[in-house]
Amino acid sequence: MVVTLITGPRTGIGLATAVLPGRAGQDVYATMRRPDRAPQLQTIAKQDDLPITVLPLDVDDDDSVGKAVQHLLASYVIPYLASRHAG
Repeated sequence: MVVTLITGPRTGIGLATAVLPGRAGQDVYATMRRPDRAPQLQTIAKQDDLPITVLPLDVDDDDSVGKAVQHLLASYVIPYLASRHAG
C-alpha cells in the first residue's frame, strides 16, 4: 500500500498533487493549517470517493507537526513527502 503525505494542498498545484495519487488509489493525507478553508479538496474527495484524509498541520508549530505525524505513523510507514514549504 502506498501512502502519500502532502502539506499545503489547498489550491493549485498542491490541490492537484493531493488528488492525483488519490485517483490512482493511494491513501492520501492532505495537511494544512486550516482544513476548514479547503472545501474544494474535501468536496472532490467525497464526490469521487477518493481515499483522501484531511488533517490539521501547521508546519511552523512543532506540536501540530508531532500530532499529525503520530496519527500517520500509528498505521503507516510514509515513503514520500511532497512539501511546498521547503526552506
